[in-house]
Amino acid sequence: MDKHDRPYKCMVPTCSQLRGFTYENGLKKHEREVHKLHMEPGDGLYCPHPNCVRSEGRAKPFGRKENLDDHLRRKHKDFQRQAAADRPLAPKPVERKRARVENPQGGNLGEEKEELREELKRLRASVEILQRKLDSGSG
Repeated sequence: MDKHDRPYKCMVPTCSQLRGFTYENGLKKHEREVHKLHMEPGDGLYCPHPNCVRSEGRAKPFGRKENLDDHLRRKHKDFQRQAAADRPLAPKPVERKRARVENPQGGNLGEEKEELREELKRLRASVEILQRKLDSGSG
């Protein structure tokens, strides 16, 4: 579909968005935010400040969390700073010790891991020597 095609049209007769929308989700967002369609009772986000004109029971809710966040940042700057100061510091994360893994065939996995590390070092050294020989043209 060409991005300039706008097959999704708003069906509200008084809507000013006559051109339509390229994607169905664009139309749904428009209907939800402009016309309050597709919303269940209790949907919407209100300002948590009881004296604010956008608090619950005083005004229409915000349709998107981003809009509420913008409102809080612009209208309630001092409250955000105070709320951050009142919040306790996060506890230090608990450091977990790695669980010991049992080898189903018996033996100690720690020793096997160390042997594998040593083998890996030997192989890397061999590869490095061979690479130098190839680069120098001798072989």
